[in-house]
Amino acid sequence: MPVAPVPAVSTSMLKPTTEWHITVCVRPWSSDRLRSHAMGCLRHLLLATCSLLAISVCSTESRAQVPSVDVRNFQPPTSPDGSVYLESSQSPGNGQWNVGSYVSWAQRPVSLHNTNSGIDTVVLEQVSLDIVGSIGITPRAAVGLAVPAVLFQHAAESSAVDAFFADGSLSSQALGDVALSGKVTLLPYDDLGGFGLAALARVSFPTGSRTSFVGEGSLTSELRVLAEMHVIVATLQATAGFKQRITHRTVGGQAFGDEIPWGLGVTVFPRAFGLDEAGRWAWTLEAHGALPASPDAPFSNAATSPVLLGASARYRITDGFAFMAGLEASLSNAIGAPTSRTFVGLSWTPQRRDSTGADDIPEFVHSLPFLPDECDPEAGDICADSDADPQNVPPEDQSDSDQTPAPDQPVGSP
Repeated sequence: MPVAPVPAVSTSMLKPTTEWHITVCVRPWSSDRLRSHAMGCLRHLLLATCSLLAISVCSTESRAQVPSVDVRNFQPPTSPDGSVYLESSQSPGNGQWNVGSYVSWAQRPVSLHNTNSGIDTVVLEQVSLDIVGSIGITPRAAVGLAVPAVLFQHAAESSAVDAFFADGSLSSQALGDVALSGKVTLLPYDDLGGFGLAALARVSFPTGSRTSFVGEGSLTSELRVLAEMHVIVATLQATAGFKQRITHRTVGGQAFGDEIPWGLGVTVFPRAFGLDEAGRWAWTLEAHGALPASPDAPFSNAATSPVLLGASARYRITDGFAFMAGLEASLSNAIGAPTSRTFVGLSWTPQRRDSTGADDIPEFVHSLPFLPDECDPEAGDICADSDADPQNVPPEDQSDSDQTPAPDQPVGSP
């Protein structure tokens, strides 16, 4: 059977005929893209923090340390509008985030109740740092992260120190228990004020040193209710809840178990009284503390019932940066209630803007008469501290006296 000849294949047929074109588009980052990138960085930071928490939990269980408790009683909120202990019931909003740091100095933060000699001071002074941050995940929910640390603390030279530590030493620097928090706004109020209600959950992890009075050595969980009455001139806030310790401790002869945290406060805005034309200040007076829930009953043990009274002031430097300073003093002789505490803080909240560059402030707020720095006559606002431009006054508001008759019309004619 004859074989058909194979046709010759030219070299041109072996060359690929497909051409590839690669186009690279370079666009400047918009505000939305920057915010998305920032949220991605925060997610990676949260993942890394959780990994460190898992490692620290394992390492904490393997160390043989003297049991201790976190008796610092200083828990600045992760919300950017918080004070010493209290915070607003409103959530920051979906994608809105903030970071902040607080440096505090406490005198005699830890003391013992000794039946023979009265009260013995264990820690003379303590300087601590708290790094906080939060981000809104829905319009009514937010999550936060708090990382406390002791920069320096000095122990008293007494037998009370030996009763706490087997080797008679106190950690001068230590990491505290890292805490994750979540807030859900149950009842929001509008821009003009009203009553607000929120639920706050907090879980702390045993990352802190158990020889520094900033580490529990086990998990703790806390659930509180935040109530707020907001008006133009002031804000009233109250909170109460329940804190559970997975492991109860006995330190210095006192049992530390479950607690009932509480707080009351009032914030005044000096701008409403004409004392702050720029509207940058907020003054807060508050009291907070805790009552034992178990094994002791409430109001049964003064050594585990701290009560602190504090005053603070917040100053808005720019639209994003705010400075805070304050002090508080103890009204009880409880363990962990310092004689006095002074603190300063700085927070940053990036202001969200849309594609046109407008911020999230409602439009009517810019034209309120008690906001003179926001009032712009050229934009149509009627400012209380300046003469209104007649061209910006609506026709129905113009008086009849400003209308002059036509030159060819006699006075008094219809």
